[in-house]
Amino acid sequence: MLDDMTSPKANDRTLALVGLYYTYLAPVMPPTVYEYLQRKIVSVIEALQGTRPFPHWLDVPQTYRAGVLQALRKWHGDIVDAFSVRSIRKLIRKFREQDRMRQLMHGTPGFPIPKGCEREDGIYKASKVLVLRPNTAGNNLIEADVWKALEAFEKSGLDVRKSVKFTDLVDKTWKPNVTMIDPELDLKLENIDIQASVGENPLNMANGLQNAGLVDPGLTRGKGSLGQVRQWFEMAAKAIGEARHRIKVEAIAGDVMTILKQITDGTVGSW
Repeated sequence: MLDDMTSPKANDRTLALVGLYYTYLAPVMPPTVYEYLQRKIVSVIEALQGTRPFPHWLDVPQTYRAGVLQALRKWHGDIVDAFSVRSIRKLIRKFREQDRMRQLMHGTPGFPIPKGCEREDGIYKASKVLVLRPNTAGNNLIEADVWKALEAFEKSGLDVRKSVKFTDLVDKTWKPNVTMIDPELDLKLENIDIQASVGENPLNMANGLQNAGLVDPGLTRGKGSLGQVRQWFEMAAKAIGEARHRIKVEAIAGDVMTILKQITDGTVGSW
């Protein structure tokens, strides 16, 4: 997707931007974006199998290839059928309520709403769906009937009782973000919700970028969270594009603590 961000074709760049936005931030995504993500997963599977070249800047050490391939095949396979979009939204509501209760118990404040993202925050709280803005790049990737239902939902003042048409359309046509589902998911388990990482507020990324001074919300006025994370994705894509022959990014898989120790010891990829 980062490679596509530097494509000479504007449509490719827009699809990559919206693809990154939903893949990194959102538990559920429009069907067009889901299909794009699946094509990218297939291309990486083919690269790992040796039938397609890797990007110059990306490497997966032989040690980790079997694990990465297994995860990608799960995300490309029937793991998506383990969760409906409705069940994902229900999980988000459950996890967000648990997080709110923890904050109350410990007296810790929640994340503030990122500047310029008030609209997305209100819609997400009411529906657990991350949306774009009508005036932003990629709005044509969301179905016209979903836009119409969303407009009516907003006119209702985001009354949850009047969100049914919008959320029903999303539930029927959108897809779960498979990259937020544990690829080692045991589909035979009755209670599998702990294996879906959908509890974090997707707007936290915009908060983090603002706090780190990496984006200026004043430059993206009216563009919402997509406009803000766009600055970050474009900077990352440009940096990789300009240094692709001088850098190498290693993709690895496994236990987090083991990998961190390997990084500390300078032995990543050698075990």
